[in-house]
Amino acid sequence: MSYDFELGRSLAWNLRDVAGSQIGNALKSLDRIGEDTEEAVHDLRKRMKKVRGLLRLLRSGLGKTYKVENAALRDVARHFSDVRDAQVLVESVGHLMSEDASAEERALLGPLEQWVKDRRAQVLEADLDVATEEARSELKAALDRVGDWDLGGDDEDILAEGIARTYGRAHAAQEDLGDGSGSPEAMHDWRKRIKYHRYHCRLVAPVWPEAILAQEALSDRIAELLGTDRDLFLLIEAADWANGAIPPDSIRLARKIAEARRDALRTEALALTPKLLAEPPDAIGKRFARYWVAANRA
Repeated sequence: MSYDFELGRSLAWNLRDVAGSQIGNALKSLDRIGEDTEEAVHDLRKRMKKVRGLLRLLRSGLGKTYKVENAALRDVARHFSDVRDAQVLVESVGHLMSEDASAEERALLGPLEQWVKDRRAQVLEADLDVATEEARSELKAALDRVGDWDLGGDDEDILAEGIARTYGRAHAAQEDLGDGSGSPEAMHDWRKRIKYHRYHCRLVAPVWPEAILAQEALSDRIAELLGTDRDLFLLIEAADWANGAIPPDSIRLARKIAEARRDALRTEALALTPKLLAEPPDAIGKRFARYWVAANRA
C-alpha cells in the first residue's frame, strides 16, 4: 500500500497496515543487495525512516512499544550506513561539478572526484552477506511483532499530540538556528524535524488532500535543501580526513564552492520556513486531528 492512512479504519489498524507494508517491502529490498546494492540500501533506509515517522506520529498511544521498535528499526538501517554514506559523497561531488563549474574547476576537483569514487567502489566490494542476513532476521522479527502493536487512548488525541509534538520541535529547532548560522549538528536536527513533519502530512493527507499536500510539498522542499547542505558539509569533513590522499588545492576549492552553495541552500530554506511554521503547534495538531474525525464520519 502507499504511505498514507486509509479512511474508515482506526489508527491502530492503519499503524499495523502501513508498518507491515513498509517492512515487507524493506525485506524485498534486501533481496536486491548484490545486484543493485545502492538502490536497495537507499530503499531499505527510506522505509525504515517512514516506519519510524509513523511510530513517532502515534507515540503517545504506543507506550513502551515506541522506544523498543524505534530503536530496532534504526539499527536495521545502520547495517548499511557505509554504503549510503559512500554514495552520498559521490553525489555531493557531482553537485560541486555541476554545469556552472568551469573547466579549470572541474580539473582541480578531479582528484576529489576520483577519491570518492574509489571509496565508493571499496565499500561496494565489501562482503555484505552478514549485514544482510542480520538485517533480514531483525526485519522478520519486527514484522512478526507488528500484528501485536496496539494503541491506548483516543484516536483524535493521539493524532493531535503526535503532529503537534514534531511540528513543535521543528519550531524550536528553527528558533535555535536564528539566521541560519547554527552548527551543522543543529541544522541536521532541524532537517530531521522537518522531514518527520513531512511524513506525518503524507500519512494524514487522505483526510483533505488539498489542505495538507501543499504543506507536505513545502516540508519536502525544505528538507531537500537542508539535506544537500548536510551532504556538502560531510563531503568536506571526509576530505579533510583523507590523510593526504587529496591535493590541498582540490580540497580548498571544494570547500569554497561548498560553502557558497550551502549559504544559498540555507537562505532558501529559511525563506520558506515562515510559511511552513505559520501555526502554533497545538493549533495544527488539533486541526489535522479534527480533519481525521470529520473525514471518518463522512
